[in-house]
Amino acid sequence: MRHLGGEGLAISRDIGDPWFTSYFQWLLASAALDQSDLAVARSAAEEALEIGVQVGGTLLVVCARETLARVEWAQGNRAAAHRQLEDALAASERVGVPASYVAAVQLTLGQLIAASGDGEIARAHIEASLTLATGVGDAWAAERAERALADLGFVA
Repeated sequence: MRHLGGEGLAISRDIGDPWFTSYFQWLLASAALDQSDLAVARSAAEEALEIGVQVGGTLLVVCARETLARVEWAQGNRAAAHRQLEDALAASERVGVPASYVAAVQLTLGQLIAASGDGEIARAHIEASLTLATGVGDAWAAERAERALADLGFVA
């Protein structure tokens, strides 16, 4: 994934397409995060966010903030992670962002809150994720939300 994302990033930079540069940076950030390479994940997500803001790409901003939140959380900074997720939700409300992406933000926020010990608020966010995912037929996101609810001891 990182190799192909790197090629896409190089092409988007070469042709001067900031939207795809942000998109590929987000993909690279996600891949780095999956591999626990937090420095690369942070750098790529921060660039994705910066470009997304510059081009007015709300979807890009939402994706980058959700990834930055996961980086912050992995580095033990739950308050910063929470702020990133709240900012992502606020941005998604101002301009229509596809429900699958908002579902990912709601799920991450619910999981973060659950880790802090507030199961009922976590449940509300995860159920919102499930509702959004189900509403658009996103089986993968719905399954992730159902699994998160089950992990908290709730039945979806």
